[in-house]
Amino acid sequence: MVKKLGAALSATVLIALALASSRTLAQAELPSECVNVKAADKTQLEEERFFLSGEVTKAFSEPDADPQSPQSPQLRQRQERLLEVIFKLDCIRPDVQLDPLHDTRSATTARNVLVPVFYATNRSKDSSAPNRLVFGGDDAKDVTWGKAVVSVPTDRDPGDLTLPSLWKFELQPDLSKHFVLTSVTSLGTKDSFSQAVQAELKNASSKSLLLFVHGYRVTFDEAAMRSAQLSHDLKFRGVTMLYSWPSKGDLKSYWHDEESVQLAEQWYSSLLDVIKPLPFDSIYVLAHSMGNRLVATVHNERAAKGTNPKALKEILLAAPDINAELFDQKIAPVLAGSNQPRTTIYASSGDVALMASKAVHRFKRLGDVSPPVYRRTPFETIDASSAAPMLRSAGHSYVFDSPKVITDITRLLIQRQPADKRPTLQKVDAEVPPYWTLK
Repeated sequence: MVKKLGAALSATVLIALALASSRTLAQAELPSECVNVKAADKTQLEEERFFLSGEVTKAFSEPDADPQSPQSPQLRQRQERLLEVIFKLDCIRPDVQLDPLHDTRSATTARNVLVPVFYATNRSKDSSAPNRLVFGGDDAKDVTWGKAVVSVPTDRDPGDLTLPSLWKFELQPDLSKHFVLTSVTSLGTKDSFSQAVQAELKNASSKSLLLFVHGYRVTFDEAAMRSAQLSHDLKFRGVTMLYSWPSKGDLKSYWHDEESVQLAEQWYSSLLDVIKPLPFDSIYVLAHSMGNRLVATVHNERAAKGTNPKALKEILLAAPDINAELFDQKIAPVLAGSNQPRTTIYASSGDVALMASKAVHRFKRLGDVSPPVYRRTPFETIDASSAAPMLRSAGHSYVFDSPKVITDITRLLIQRQPADKRPTLQKVDAEVPPYWTLK
């Protein structure tokens, strides 16, 4: 997008646009819900949150009401507004930082590497960009099998994901400074996809697979760059893969995303069918946010049938936006069974996104470690609160942008260390089973 603007607009026009705009540089780089939000709005927003929370609670408390019914448009509007208000309040904190995924501050690096990311997606193709393959937020009701390539700058801190900034007149992406999605191609059929993955695996130094499933409010391009960033920061030497379901990538589309991720179950399962016979030694699945619902549900169903890939060694549920009670009742009993992959839960007490999810659903989320902490043998729950401050990304992106968490995941995946053997963790054993906190 920046490249197109650079070709179409002169610097003079851009300066005029910048001067005419009422947004400051900081506003332009903040998430959309933070633009034009001022500290003076805090009292009004807090009053609105109090009112909306009461109305949502009342709706869930009425014995004969069905708050999830499509015949409750007023409730849905209040839930949507409550979600927005909670995020707006998070913008007002004086210590808020830019979301690393949207951070456009210039880096000072000198090198880059190209990271291939194989992908499967049931997103529809967007014809508005004729020069390359673009995916939108609608359900294609089919899978596109393909490969993306992301240029990753190497001289940077783990967790940083820097993009070009129009406001700094960075009209052309600089591969030594910025993450750049250099190509997105379709590989045609799933057989062609399988052959391409096997060719990549043959040349890899590790016969392992890192499969990433993104969460709510994420576009395809963002998910591809996150996959590459994780692969690079974890120093992963196997094949990196992404499953991208049709998130709208928008704050107000939470309920669209909830239904969309559920509709993606059959397509994610079809990817596992393709992966299953491939000669991987180890498969690691890392899910984030709402993507955990997809991963937990599908792998739970396949575990019950004995159809999970035999090479599946680890399932990482990061900041899971899952009803904790439903997880414990319907998913945990199967995934906790014998001969199942190890499941690790990364959670935090400062995750504003999960606080917002709880506020609109009235049920605690699995990724929230405010008491009581979810614990169940043999799951390993990691309290990442110390590494997940509510400074940026509403405390929700710590699995990507916290060097502490990335180091711990590296020890988990690359060195295959259980929680009680990782020096990055401290055991909390006031109860049995224990859980761990990041040091």
